[in-house]
Amino acid sequence: MNIKNIAILIVITAIFAAIAFTLIKKEPQIEKAIVTDSLNFSENDLRKGSADINTFNTDSDVYLILLVKDLKKESNFKIRWIRTESGADEIIQEDSIHTKKEGSGTLSLSLSKKDNRYQPGFYTVNITFEDKEPVIKEFNVK
Repeated sequence: MNIKNIAILIVITAIFAAIAFTLIKKEPQIEKAIVTDSLNFSENDLRKGSADINTFNTDSDVYLILLVKDLKKESNFKIRWIRTESGADEIIQEDSIHTKKEGSGTLSLSLSKKDNRYQPGFYTVNITFEDKEPVIKEFNVK
């Protein structure tokens, strides 16, 4: 074998190695985000989720549950809770999460109440994870 053939074999091997690494590498992600009034969920319930916009009472508890996969250590989440009234948006709560461990599972957060109640209106939860496209969930409080 001459040097040219050896160089070609090395390049082809490197290409196959790069393809295999890309296929095996797991990207961290948010599999599902659910806004709910209960933390009593099985993993099957989380995977089903809900397609409708939930409506809660002013005295309900409101939780955001994130089903996450393949997180890296020091992954960053930024969550913004926004209430819209008469066309004006008001940020009512901001949360930031920095993971300490790698892995998959669920993250749960709650929306804080003012005077033990939520104000009626249309709410949006904006979830930003790393440099990925934001996940947006919506709900109503009546």
